[in-house]
Amino acid sequence: MSNKALDNLVKIGQLKAEPFSQSEFDTYMRSGKERLQDAASPGISQSGKFLLGYAAAYSFSLTALRDLVIGRLTATSYFNVCLTPWV
Repeated sequence: MSNKALDNLVKIGQLKAEPFSQSEFDTYMRSGKERLQDAASPGISQSGKFLLGYAAAYSFSLTALRDLVIGRLTATSYFNVCLTPWV
């Protein structure tokens, strides 16, 4: 997704520009890492491992989007941005 497309999301109120927050970045990264560690624990079902892995991927994607976009996405725009090819 181009910067122009992201700027359009700001214009229609689906994206709010915010300054970078190191503490928020660190929290998302820590959350993703913890979930991956938990998924490696013995005794967790395959579905539990999948859910933990999915939660980790979600956390890491939020980290990347916040770092890239520098804005807070609404639920709808987050879904659209994640499913739109980055070209």
